Amino acid sequence: MDHYNQQIAKIGALLNATASEISNDTNLKKGEKFLFLQRIFVELKPLEKNFKKIEEKIKEFAKENLHDIGEGQSEPVEFEGAEVLVKYIYKKPTLDSEKLKTELERAYTEIGVEFKESDFEKPTTPSQKVIIQSILKN
Repeated sequence: MDHYNQQIAKIGALLNATASEISNDTNLKKGEKFLFLQRIFVELKPLEKNFKKIEEKIKEFAKENLHDIGEGQSEPVEFEGAEVLVKYIYKKPTLDSEKLKTELERAYTEIGVEFKESDFEKPTTPSQKVIIQSILKN
């Protein structure tokens, strides 16, 4: 295990040094810096994919086998070299908007008033997604 911890520390230091060098390079424009830093993330994608695959297996085990012991969490258990537990968050019930709409329509009908759903709509704002891409030709 110590061997892997040392390797990870070396790789982490190298990645951070490279990222810092890119960030501090005054010859690069912001967009160029962004694209080089993005490249680091792209190179790490297979690592992230492998991590998430293992994480899902552990979560699946925990959710299937561990239960709330009445304190908002399960007992911690050892699972293949790690301690695993499940914390439970019990959310407050929320209003059922469809049920409210149905009841409001019924009430409006009873008092002889036309129900217009548009009178109760909230305005929305569009979502935005910024796309940053290279203008360099390889």
